[in-house]
Amino acid sequence: MNDRTAKSRTGSSIGFSVDIKPDPNGGRIVFVIAAASGVAGGLLLILTRLDWQIELPLALAYLAGSVIEWQRFHRRLTGVTRLRVYANGDVRVRRRGAWHLGQMAAGSVILRRLAW
Repeated sequence: MNDRTAKSRTGSSIGFSVDIKPDPNGGRIVFVIAAASGVAGGLLLILTRLDWQIELPLALAYLAGSVIEWQRFHRRLTGVTRLRVYANGDVRVRRRGAWHLGQMAAGSVILRRLAW
């Protein structure tokens, strides 16, 4: 009997982690799509058949909320050079030369060359 087949092939992945280098163009694409969606949502609110005294404040509030989200996204993306994902689900983000605790949001997907 071959010694290789007799050995156990099970092991632990506790110490396993993978480093992902974010693509700067991917962040830009997401930002442009988010900006276009925010503008389109504001225009849709304006095009509704509501009284202008109602739809104008709603549209402005929607656009203000969109701008706040864009700023959050930009601030979190700026300076990120690496993502490290551990086997137990922990995430670390390398930003400005230091590792920081990250969080995997619900609905996040990490593939071999793409993450969102």
